[in-house]
Amino acid sequence: MLKTKTRTEKNRRADNEDSFVCIKAKMDGSDVGVFAVADGVGGLDKGEEASRIAAENVDYWFRNVYPFKAQDTLEMLTSLSDVFNKSHKDIRRYGKDNGINTATTLTVGLVSDGGLVVFHAGDASVYLVRDGKADKVTKVDYRKQIGKTGKMALTNCLGTAIDKFSIDREIVETLQNGDRIFVATDGLVDRIDGSDIAENDLDGLFEIAVREGRKDNMTGIQIDITGLGE
Repeated sequence: MLKTKTRTEKNRRADNEDSFVCIKAKMDGSDVGVFAVADGVGGLDKGEEASRIAAENVDYWFRNVYPFKAQDTLEMLTSLSDVFNKSHKDIRRYGKDNGINTATTLTVGLVSDGGLVVFHAGDASVYLVRDGKADKVTKVDYRKQIGKTGKMALTNCLGTAIDKFSIDREIVETLQNGDRIFVATDGLVDRIDGSDIAENDLDGLFEIAVREGRKDNMTGIQIDITGLGE
């Protein structure tokens, strides 16, 4: 069984440019689910529209494509890559049609067959909490520091900000009962210690972020794994 909790807040920003997808289903008697966060890139226009486009493409894929690809792992993974490609093109087209520059990150976690597949472009994070320890599943942080200012620039995203993007792919082959997964934007979990991630639920992470004075939009999904093998 997949038990989920979601939360998103604009925090100290004027608008919330985050979008998320949290869908659970039964397939051949097993629990499956897709969990995604998209974060409109700051400093560009209409980030909320860019993230919405990406999230809607993930939603459509899971409901209308995944059921027909799930039995063939290679076809399924290829079709998920196509979601990123389509989102990139759709957002670039939206930007061109409206005369603006806009982009979003996109991180997707798919729970199926007792495992976790993560596709990732941007600076969101996926954590797996097991036996009191939080391990970061997303290994690549697509950011670089600008000069000596301490500010960070995003180097990989979907939309008009870049011509080509890349997808980081990670697989957790076996999930266990009691595992907890977090899929979250950088506004929520950036600079939160792994020990705090391991010891808190989603609401607790929001409390920490607010207490530390975060300004950015914050979005997170918590997935608890129970009842595997029953």
